[in-house]
Amino acid sequence: MFTRALCSTTASAADPAAVVSPRLLNQQGKGGLSYDDLVSVGSIGLIRAIDSFEPQRGLALSTYAVPFIRGAMQHEERDRNQPLKTPRRLRELLQRVCTLQARRAALGQPPLGDGGLATALGCRREQLREARAVQQALRLRSLDAPLAGGDAAEAPLTLLDVVSEAIAC
Repeated sequence: MFTRALCSTTASAADPAAVVSPRLLNQQGKGGLSYDDLVSVGSIGLIRAIDSFEPQRGLALSTYAVPFIRGAMQHEERDRNQPLKTPRRLRELLQRVCTLQARRAALGQPPLGDGGLATALGCRREQLREARAVQQALRLRSLDAPLAGGDAAEAPLTLLDVVSEAIAC
């Protein structure tokens, strides 16, 4: 009842299509999400916003809901456009690691090791290793980039050289 009343009085928050980013809509023909998918995902963001909305804080529902709706749409777009399908929880853990390390660097503190990171982020070391493996797998490299460990006297060995040698054998 309360949720329905809030939605009916706040048109922009009640219609997730009203906050669809033009950038997201422009990608429909480029393998991005369809308009209907964006509206569906935005509706889920709206539901989450309504569930956590507290009117006594003095904010309008539309002000509160728009970041939830946009965030849900952007998360869905990001998840569908990954070169490798990887768990969101690991990508988000990696983002939290980067944020924490950047914050420590800004304060002039040394970076944390795996044990300290796991404690600070409330996760296990295995999860950190898995998240770093995902980061490494998502890191794209050029076939023409020189590989480390090559002989300095010779031309640098590239990934393309290694692949072509493996195919020739």
